[in-house]
Amino acid sequence: MDPEVSVVIEIVARGSSVSTYRIQIGEVAEFDLLTADPAVEVRVFVQQQAVRYLKPLADWGPPRQVSFRPESPGAYALAVEWRRPDGGHGWAELAFAALAGGAGGLPGAAPRLVKADGMRLWVPSEWEAAIFASHEEPARGLLTDLVRPGSVAYDIGANIGFYSVLLARLVGPTGRVIAVEANPLCVYFLRANLEANGIANCTILPAALLNEEAQVPFTINYGNCHLGLTARSGFYGGKIGHEVHVEGHALDALIAALDLPGPDFVKMDIEGGEGPAVEGMRGAIVRHRPSILVEIHGRAAARATVAPLAGLGYRYRDAESRTSFADEGALLSWFPEAVRQIVCTRSA
Repeated sequence: MDPEVSVVIEIVARGSSVSTYRIQIGEVAEFDLLTADPAVEVRVFVQQQAVRYLKPLADWGPPRQVSFRPESPGAYALAVEWRRPDGGHGWAELAFAALAGGAGGLPGAAPRLVKADGMRLWVPSEWEAAIFASHEEPARGLLTDLVRPGSVAYDIGANIGFYSVLLARLVGPTGRVIAVEANPLCVYFLRANLEANGIANCTILPAALLNEEAQVPFTINYGNCHLGLTARSGFYGGKIGHEVHVEGHALDALIAALDLPGPDFVKMDIEGGEGPAVEGMRGAIVRHRPSILVEIHGRAAARATVAPLAGLGYRYRDAESRTSFADEGALLSWFPEAVRQIVCTRSA
C-alpha cells in the first residue's frame, strides 16, 4: 500500500483488536474512518470476493463511521477512496471475512447441484446449497392445499426455480406456470433448473413486476441470489451490490399484451416490492380470484400489499404460526416489523 494512503486515512474495524477481522453472518460490520486532515473527503466501496461493487456504500463526505451487514459468507474488503481540495487523492483498504456457522474456512463460490424434495437444483454457491434443504418449509407445506392439477400458477420472484418446479409438478401437464424473475443471474439458473427437472409447462418472464411500465434500477448481490432488489423496495438503498436496470411491468398489462392465462394461484417473494406489484395485478385478482402466498417485508410493505385487496373478500393466514385473520384490518393490527409469509384466500 502507498505509504501516503496509510497516513491520510486509516480504517479501524470496530470491536476488533486483532489484525484479521472476522464476523458471523447476521452481524453488522462496523468501521471507523480516521484522519488527521480536516480537509479530506472519502467515499466507500465494498469488494465481495473477486467482485468490486461500483455502487458506493457511502458517497463523498467527511471521514465517519460506516457499516453494513454482509448477507453471504466470504472474503470482503472495505475500499476507501480519499481526496483533498489541493488535488491529493488515494485509497485505503481493509480486508475481512464473513463466516457462516463457526470459524471454519470460507465456502466455495462455484455452482453446486443439490437434491431437495425430489428435485435437482443448480444453486450458485456452496453456502446457498447448504441452506436450500430447509428452504421455507412452512410455506411449502401449504402448497398442496392451494394449488390444483390443471390450474395456472404465477411464481413472482421465481429466483432460481425452487417454487417453479414444485408448482409445475402440482399443476401437472394440463396446468401452467408463469415464472417472473428480474435478476438476470437467477434467470440463468432458473432455465437450467427447469431443464434439469424435465419441466415443460413453465414460461419465464424476465421482468420486475410493478404498477407501471418502467426501466428500474436493480441491485444484484453475487454472493446471495435471494437478494435481487428493485429500487421500489424499501430495502434497496441499504444493500450492496451490482446496480443494473431491468424492465418493469404491471402484471395486468403483461397478461393483456402476451395473451397469458389468468392466475389461479400466485406466489410472490420480491424483497419489499410487494405493494406496487399487487397494485399492478389488481385487475387479474378481481377477475380470477387467485389464492396468494406472499412474503411481506415489514409493516409498511404489509399496508401497501393488502391495500389493493381491500373489499375483495380476502382472508389471511400466517404460514408459520397458522394464525388466521378475517380481514385486512386484523392482519395489519397483528403484523410485526419482520418478514412473514402470508396466505391470502378469497371467501367462497
